[in-house]
Amino acid sequence: MVSKKKEYKGKNIDEAIASACSDFEVSQNELDIEVLATGSAGIFGLGRKKAVILVSRKDSAHELEEGAETLVKGKRHHPRKPKEATVPDSEIRAKSQATEKPRRHEARKETPAAHSIPFGEPTGARRGSTKQERGESVRFDDRPSHPPAQEVLDEIKELTQTVLRLMGYEADVTLSVENHKVAVHIQGGENHEVIVGREGSTLDALQYLLRKIVSQKFPEKITLSLDAGTYRQDRQKELEQLALELAQKVKDTGKSQMISALNPAERRMVHVVLQDDTAIRSASIGEGLFKKVRIYLPGKGRKRSGRGGGESSGKEE
Repeated sequence: MVSKKKEYKGKNIDEAIASACSDFEVSQNELDIEVLATGSAGIFGLGRKKAVILVSRKDSAHELEEGAETLVKGKRHHPRKPKEATVPDSEIRAKSQATEKPRRHEARKETPAAHSIPFGEPTGARRGSTKQERGESVRFDDRPSHPPAQEVLDEIKELTQTVLRLMGYEADVTLSVENHKVAVHIQGGENHEVIVGREGSTLDALQYLLRKIVSQKFPEKITLSLDAGTYRQDRQKELEQLALELAQKVKDTGKSQMISALNPAERRMVHVVLQDDTAIRSASIGEGLFKKVRIYLPGKGRKRSGRGGGESSGKEE
């Protein structure tokens, strides 16, 4: 039975999804998400519109049925395994119940945004990172095996230009491919600040939308990032500088410092720039897509939450 869909709103799509994940108490990949409106930052604060999504929990039975149908169709493409034993239904149910809980635990690990979203921290990047952060690295390393064909790149470029035109903006769009990843770059000119939005919120929403469309349009896995001007590069420098300054403050005062809620990619930037400093630790704190990053001295002020094994925010000791 398909669960009833609920409507969620936010300043951008990521905020709306985070609200839905918190309400359903599940990770994003356990939800069916339909984007009704991507939201708009408006111009000079006028005409601002919220992002709107419809959300319901995925029907696991329906997914199993689709998976079974796919396997059946795939039989004609794969040789049958010899001497394949028949497993009784009762044993199948027992195994399913035994593995259901671990699968659910894995699903609760943080995924990009949208999952396609290639958000993830390099393996072993931070000893102080939580299990959720390490869970991101597994997905991040799952890169495409080959670069997209030229016709695919042309379609992605045309799609980006179409979305911008629908927003009322004309901009030059260029694409590059590095390590099989597609980087879409917008030269917004006078519209640059509007396309980026406050703290990159509009740019992130556009990136989410493009990834969603691309994942549905093309069968192969495509890792895509979106930038406008030099925003991503400037943002990375800003976060790295802030992280280093706060790390020094932690060492000088002995008191933990906090960076306000960041998306997975931005949190990864902070963890990576601090990973070689053995005098301090960093960890992501909170639930949902956006989390704070705490910088602290080893063995001081760490508290475990009851769920998920991640650190929880609280008053400083």
